[in-house]
Amino acid sequence: MNRTNPNIYKLQSFLSNAPGEKYQINFRHELIKKLFDYYKTHKKIANKPV
Repeated sequence: MNRTNPNIYKLQSFLSNAPGEKYQINFRHELIKKLFDYYKTHKKIANKPV
């Protein structure tokens, strides 16, 4: 796993740690929403924590 992008690393952690737990699913969905909104606005992948 490339750790140069903290957002992608965080998402990977959410996927591998308790992937079926409700709180992890909620955190994952919120992070994906934030990353997608950032992408829509800036037309690039966020490289700093969102």
